[in-house]
Amino acid sequence: MSTSGMSNGVNVEGSTHKQVVDLIKSGGDCLTLTVISVTQKEAERLEPCDDGSAPVGVIGGAANSRATVYQRYDYTDKRSLPVSIPDYRLVMERNTGRSYVAFNVHMAGRHLCSRRYREFAALHQQLRKEFLGFNFPKLPGKWPFNLSEQQLDARRRGLEQYLEKVCAVRVIAESDAVQEFLTDSDDSSNPSPVDLKVLLPDKEVVTVCVLKSTNADDVYKAVCEKIGLSKSVRKYFYLFEIVEYNFGECLYTGC
Repeated sequence: MSTSGMSNGVNVEGSTHKQVVDLIKSGGDCLTLTVISVTQKEAERLEPCDDGSAPVGVIGGAANSRATVYQRYDYTDKRSLPVSIPDYRLVMERNTGRSYVAFNVHMAGRHLCSRRYREFAALHQQLRKEFLGFNFPKLPGKWPFNLSEQQLDARRRGLEQYLEKVCAVRVIAESDAVQEFLTDSDDSSNPSPVDLKVLLPDKEVVTVCVLKSTNADDVYKAVCEKIGLSKSVRKYFYLFEIVEYNFGECLYTGC
């Protein structure tokens, strides 16, 4: 159960800390505070204020009724971070064979991670719960059908603008949620795709998109599929890693 209330006859539900303090000061030596209980669902429905200050709230039931103020953050401390989403890629899940779009997040031109749209949405919800007084920008809307290239690029730009605005606020950018989001992860629940360039015997270069955790066997198969190499002749080719000029280390044989 959450609560709201009245101060000196004025409804302060959803009011900012500053507004309540000003109201108290204007009341002189006398302060009358009436606490009104509401359901948790109703409390979560209340929109945060627009000026960036956290609203006043009360927690506790009849047996333990005590007032508390949501933790306040300084949203005025801003900085410009070179975060961008220059492109996206289609990733194939090895276990299910299903594909999804991963948006590549960069910082100052360096690739940090690749995230799905639903991961951006989860971050947005997590941040809204933690930073109650901040007026967050909107995420690009969900779409139940396959997106066209134009729609995907529009979503990419929208996600980029969202990250730029969120990361511009120091206290939010340095939060655990954002730092974890921007940290690369290679586990199976959050695969990170990369582009590998492979030099063919005829000096042509092909690029395959695989996970960072992909082994040499799967990389070799991906290359063969990409160039249309039949299974009957795959045993005559090898996969090498170029260690230095004109010297390579064999990673996988087609035998």
